[in-house]
Amino acid sequence: MPSFDDLRQAKAHGFTLTTLMVQAYLREHGPTPVGLIARACELSIRSVERSIAVLKEKVGLPSRETTKMSHDHADHGSNQEGTASTVAVNPVVAKLLAFEVLPWCADMLAAKVDPAVLERQLAFHEHRLKSGFPFKGHPARYLFRACLNDYQPPADFYAQPQRPTSAPRREAVAPVATPQTEMTRDGAITTIRMGMRSKLPHMRAEAQRLAERWQIDLKTFAC
Repeated sequence: MPSFDDLRQAKAHGFTLTTLMVQAYLREHGPTPVGLIARACELSIRSVERSIAVLKEKVGLPSRETTKMSHDHADHGSNQEGTASTVAVNPVVAKLLAFEVLPWCADMLAAKVDPAVLERQLAFHEHRLKSGFPFKGHPARYLFRACLNDYQPPADFYAQPQRPTSAPRREAVAPVATPQTEMTRDGAITTIRMGMRSKLPHMRAEAQRLAERWQIDLKTFAC
C-alpha cells in the first residue's frame, strides 16, 4: 500500500488512480514496455503514456524507468529477472505489445495464428518501420491485419544485406510482392467480429468500414 507521504504527494500533484497504478507498477517491476504496463494494469496504452508523462513532469521519473515503444526489444527489459516480460508474457506477445498492438489483440493473435507466421510478420513489420513504409493509419493496426492474413513481405525485404533471424530463409531470388496484400473475406469477417465486440471507437469504425466494403450485414455480429 502507498505510504501516507506518497498519498499526500499524489493529492498535491492531482494524480489520478490510473497514474498511481502506473507509478506503483514501475516501482515494483522497473523498466517495462508501455504495452506490458497496459496489460498488467488493464489500461489503454494511451492512458499509460499520459500517466508516464505526468509522472516525468511532476516527480521527475527517470528516463530509464520505462520506455515508449522503441523497436529495439533489448531496451524493454526483456532480459531482466522478475519483469512481466519474463514471468508472465509469451515472448511473441511481448514483441506485439512492444509494437503497440493492444493487449487483447496480441492475446487473440497468439491464440489463433501460427507462431511462425507471427515471427515472420514481426520481421516484415520491423523492416517496414525502418524503411519508412507509408502506413495509412496506426502501424500497430497494420501489423494486426498483417498477422491475421499473413501478408507477403515488403518488395525490398530480401534485398537487405542481413535478414532478421526470425524471417524464413530463401535460397531463390526475392519473390515479386506488393507492399500491401488485399484482405481476404474470412479475414474481414474475423476483424469485423472483434471490432463489433470492442469498446474502442477505432476498432468499431474499422469493422463498419470492412462491412461496407465486403457488403456484410453487421446485424449478424450484434452482441
